Amino acid sequence: MRKLFVLLLFFPMLSFANNAWYVSIPNYRINPGAEWGKQFEYTAVLYLSEEGLNSKEPLNANCLNGCWIGVNTQTLSHGIEDKRYLDVGQTKTFFKGTTVGDALTALYKNIGTYYYVHQSSAPNRTAEGTVWCGAIGISDSGSGDGMSYKIMAGGECGRLPNPPDVECSLETAGIDLDHGELVVDEVAGNTVSGEFVIRCNYEAKMYLSLMSPNEENSNPYIGTRLKLRQNELYSILTINDKPAVDRTPFNLSANDNRFTVTSTLFTPTGQVEPGPFSGFAFVIMSYM
Repeated sequence: MRKLFVLLLFFPMLSFANNAWYVSIPNYRINPGAEWGKQFEYTAVLYLSEEGLNSKEPLNANCLNGCWIGVNTQTLSHGIEDKRYLDVGQTKTFFKGTTVGDALTALYKNIGTYYYVHQSSAPNRTAEGTVWCGAIGISDSGSGDGMSYKIMAGGECGRLPNPPDVECSLETAGIDLDHGELVVDEVAGNTVSGEFVIRCNYEAKMYLSLMSPNEENSNPYIGTRLKLRQNELYSILTINDKPAVDRTPFNLSANDNRFTVTSTLFTPTGQVEPGPFSGFAFVIMSYM
């Protein structure tokens, strides 16, 4: 009897979806006791994917002779061409290339991970009415110093929580969706679900979505596609029975909010060779 073993892992995180790169700032605070240039204290979260590293989207800077990139706070309200300094303590990466994939590949080689969390600080300019966001900044200046960083192409600058005292945390470190051991004839349509929790201190409006490293050809009306074996076995992922391929709005209460991730297996040809299968995906959360 031919059997398969299928295990999927999910990692909730704060970020944006449907771009080559993703940065969010899940929380921040204004520290009036710090010097002015460091009063805006924040946590930045960056997520990279295989698709992003292969992106052929042109850069919005001339980097044939070299550019610098780094995770940064940028001024969303001033437009994507608005330039500013790289924040204190943020790692900058030098590269040469013409595409978003060239830049992200260099960044990945420098930080050594697809998932990067970093705490930093910036000047407190909130009184000016500036709308801040988290992004990858790019500079085509020779040294990468000075007020020369703007939002890099290929992503979307992630808005900060509004108001600033709203904070939602992901209380679930990971979700194991174990389809278990299956006879080949039992694979198609086999479904398993798991739960994750988001805890908020106030009511909040959030976007949630599901992302896999190889989500190309996902149907936004069905769910995010996770490849387990090319042309043989895939999983379709949903949140609360919603496709959530794109950012999907949810209202969160001032307490624990429970969400269900569901995996449904399918085989395009009806044929799949036995063996162990595993994959991973991310539950993406961003502020509205």
